[in-house]
Amino acid sequence: MKWVVAYDIADDRRRAQISTLLYHIGWRIQYSIFEVELTAEEFASLLGDLTAVMDELRDRMHLFPACKCRRERVMLGQAELPSEQLFSVV
Repeated sequence: MKWVVAYDIADDRRRAQISTLLYHIGWRIQYSIFEVELTAEEFASLLGDLTAVMDELRDRMHLFPACKCRRERVMLGQAELPSEQLFSVV
């Protein structure tokens, strides 16, 4: 399944590690946004790798499914839903 991964990492070293990890398995869309296509097992492994690198008290990361087959997002660290929904993805 395809995922869009967006992150805000506070530390340069951790940001570089996350970027390198995602660069090897996906495509950079913007500076801190990647698209990856993974099996369920690869996705579970990626979540483990990401949480091992990031500081869950300072960093935030959103993983959005990029297909109609799954609607929920995965949030790591300090990621939170916006207080208002300003737009919707159809």
